[in-house]
Amino acid sequence: MPKKSHAIRIVSAGSQNTLSKAQKRFNSLIKKLDQQKKLLHEWTEVTPEIQRIATSEYDPLYADYRIQEIRRLRVLDEALGNPLFKKREKEKLRHILCANAAALITGDDDDELKELYNRHSGSDIEEEMRRSDAHAEALVKSMMGDFLGMDLNQHDLGSPEQLTDFIEAQARAADAEREARRTNRKKTKRQQALEAKREEEESRIKQSIQEIYRKLAARLHPDREPDPAERERKTELMKQANHAYERKDLLQLLELQLQAEHIDQSHIDQLSEDRLKSYNQILKEQSEELQKEIAQFEITWRMQLDLAPFDTVSPKGLKTLLQGEIRQLRQRIADLKDQLAALGDPQVLKDWLKSYRIPKEPGWDDFIF
Repeated sequence: MPKKSHAIRIVSAGSQNTLSKAQKRFNSLIKKLDQQKKLLHEWTEVTPEIQRIATSEYDPLYADYRIQEIRRLRVLDEALGNPLFKKREKEKLRHILCANAAALITGDDDDELKELYNRHSGSDIEEEMRRSDAHAEALVKSMMGDFLGMDLNQHDLGSPEQLTDFIEAQARAADAEREARRTNRKKTKRQQALEAKREEEESRIKQSIQEIYRKLAARLHPDREPDPAERERKTELMKQANHAYERKDLLQLLELQLQAEHIDQSHIDQLSEDRLKSYNQILKEQSEELQKEIAQFEITWRMQLDLAPFDTVSPKGLKTLLQGEIRQLRQRIADLKDQLAALGDPQVLKDWLKSYRIPKEPGWDDFIF
């Protein structure tokens, strides 16, 4: 479970409007960080559970679904050789067979499905897949090229990982080039002043973190505590302080100060404007880092679940989505088994084909029997 927050917040003595701009910014950043930490904790908690459910429930069900679906395709393949079926009925059978075979093909181990598809479609599934992959790659290159302002078609980027690596390399090269230009170019007095100010601010931020950590370390040092229970508590708090200091986690350091009774609410309320300015910069950078971690979880699951880039994903929603997929798989397996029992009678299949319509354009309906 996430550690209980010790309510880091600036409280004014009178109306909320008496807070300064920096104080309001501090409270806003603290609130945002608290929400981000809770969301990141939910992601780290739910991910192993989702992986466990996928491995123990979804994967075996999907394997069973594939087995039943392949059995049904064999029945349809056999029916195509039956003279009882007329030309239009066989066209429908071929469409159903090819659409479902194509939906089940995932890799190099699907020789039977590929053979079925090729024989009844008059095409080659592997060639179609290569063209589809090439089209998808060209589309991604075009979109990303427009966004980055470069021609990606000159580069071999056969996988999402290669594309990501290339973009990151280009970004690093661009940063290095800009830095080289800045280094070689004579700086104006204004640029020198801004650089000096930035360095001074970075030094002040570093000192702020170090100051809090040093005070915490002095107060929490377990060797100075004679009481065994209190020494154990301080040892645990010191571990948390070390971890927070390594990550420059100002929020946790301030919470630990409150927890260690090193500061009280009045200390937070009376932070100087200069100190608040440094704190706000640290909190802003910390929030940006947390957002990157959250975005990585979201991107990973969008790719694994084949979701659209702008589809909303959340830890709770992810679990609900997977459980819904499991329920649907169970129902589809049950339906397939019922169909297999009935498809042995050619008349049953002929009756069903009367209501089946071949879609005018490819769509998800192609994959449903």
